[in-house]
Amino acid sequence: MLIFDIAMPVMDGFRLYQLIKQIDNKAKVLFVTACLNYDVLRRYFPIKDENKVINGILGDSGSRIMRKPVHIDEMLQRVKSELLSF
Repeated sequence: MLIFDIAMPVMDGFRLYQLIKQIDNKAKVLFVTACLNYDVLRRYFPIKDENKVINGILGDSGSRIMRKPVHIDEMLQRVKSELLSF
């Protein structure tokens, strides 16, 4: 499982996600972001229900999203549940 921001200096998180999926399409990713732009998310994920995105689910990709500020207890719980589902 990988955890990274969507906004990064050299490459955005979505591009990194695409590269990772080419290597291992079963890899799970937890994105963190301060802003949710549904138009941008739709370019990368089959989003049918924006309420699912608000709850942290990105389509059927096996990836999740958390809004900043990230609370460490919530992040640890999310990581734990994702790793147990492998």
